Amino acid sequence: MNKKTTFNVLARMKSSATLLLTLFLLLSSGLLAQINYSQNWNAGSIAGWTSVMGSPWNSFSHTTSLACEGSGAARTNIYTTGTAGAFISPSVGQSIGTSVTMSYQYKVTNWSAGTVATPATFGTIDVQYSSSASGPWTTVQTINSTNHIPSASCVTKTVTFTPPASATFYVRFNCTYGTGDYWMYFDDVIINQAPPAPCAYSIALYDTYGDGWNGGALTLNVGGTNVLTGVTLASGSGPATFNFSAYQGQNITANYTAGSWSYENYYRVYNGPNATGSIIYQSPSGTPPASVAVTNPCTVANPGCTGTPAPGNTITSTPSVFPAGTASLTLQTATLGAGVTYQWQSAPSSTGPWTNVATGGTASSYTAAPTATTWYRCQVTCSGNSGTSAPVQVQLNPYCQPVYSSGTLYGDLISNVAISGPGLTWNNNSGTATTGPSYVSYTNLAPVVMQAATSYSMTVTAGSYSGQAFAVWIDAN
Repeated sequence: MNKKTTFNVLARMKSSATLLLTLFLLLSSGLLAQINYSQNWNAGSIAGWTSVMGSPWNSFSHTTSLACEGSGAARTNIYTTGTAGAFISPSVGQSIGTSVTMSYQYKVTNWSAGTVATPATFGTIDVQYSSSASGPWTTVQTINSTNHIPSASCVTKTVTFTPPASATFYVRFNCTYGTGDYWMYFDDVIINQAPPAPCAYSIALYDTYGDGWNGGALTLNVGGTNVLTGVTLASGSGPATFNFSAYQGQNITANYTAGSWSYENYYRVYNGPNATGSIIYQSPSGTPPASVAVTNPCTVANPGCTGTPAPGNTITSTPSVFPAGTASLTLQTATLGAGVTYQWQSAPSSTGPWTNVATGGTASSYTAAPTATTWYRCQVTCSGNSGTSAPVQVQLNPYCQPVYSSGTLYGDLISNVAISGPGLTWNNNSGTATTGPSYVSYTNLAPVVMQAATSYSMTVTAGSYSGQAFAVWIDAN
């Protein structure tokens, strides 16, 4: 028995002992919504992977020697055609028929020290998948002399493919021999499948008179997140169409804010994008209801959330509120999937200190009622990973809230205020847009400094609507 044969017999005995102690940690694939698997062999065993080699004593085994990362890897010694073969995973989950991305590390180094790179003529590695551990196998990636770069360090490879739906799913590294006597290493295998696409919906806005919604707006909430905020029909009869999506079981709520002549407004929700498919809801004649639950017929199961949430900016419905007023806070980017949690926080400045809001702060939106100028943000968590939205300020306006009826419609507005006098030229041109808010507090402007016993001139410019009247209050300090 030569040196090589003696080594392989010992390796076989060690491998057999290892297999007796192997603990299979992989959950039943029937419990998985989609494939989400990783294996780095740091736990000290081969973890349910099996070998089908030309030589029965030359299987892949766990090693701590020269691992790619961490404290373990899988390797075997290949030196003839008879010692090559396949390294097969356990079932890594249930395929739902969407795209799969697989990454792994590998290296090929000369036996026995393993510190010198093997030439590119070592052979080939085929990355393959199947719905059965016995095949048939589909090749999705091949490493050979045309793309293998010899190195004593590990290389990370990634491949994306779309397998059909199946109750079980396996991958394997199928190794064939070319030349040399070498170690074949594999490490840090990560396999993730994209979640199923949600159902596509759309909402179309109409106006019976043909002059738009005149200040009316609609906000659409799906599963606790505003996916459309303040959309409107700017002019004409419509439709103005907006797309959104939802998974099975997510609540769809349409919240309508009336403008002028709200009885002319109506909308339809379609079971398809771009106002296609069947109508699943149409607002009744007259002013649409302030809030209505829309039936969600989607049958695509809501997948679990993955990764670290990135909620983006915190969005406020208004930059300032009057005493006892409220601001609706939402997030710029929705975090998809089940299992997402939210915690709204407030602070006196943009840098903190941050504290959790007292009540009602565990949904994807929050109604703030500040008693002083306050900053707000939200911590969004998925599977222990948290992301925080960029904070937004809501100012407290200490002045009284004006009462108005039709706001800035049809030129009923102040477009400019100018003050001039000795050493003073002050001008605030707010424009003539008829779609703006009915009241704006220009607290961000520099104060106007006027001297006592000096004459000044104030000019107020109105819009095109006739019969305007003005009043001025001056706070002298």
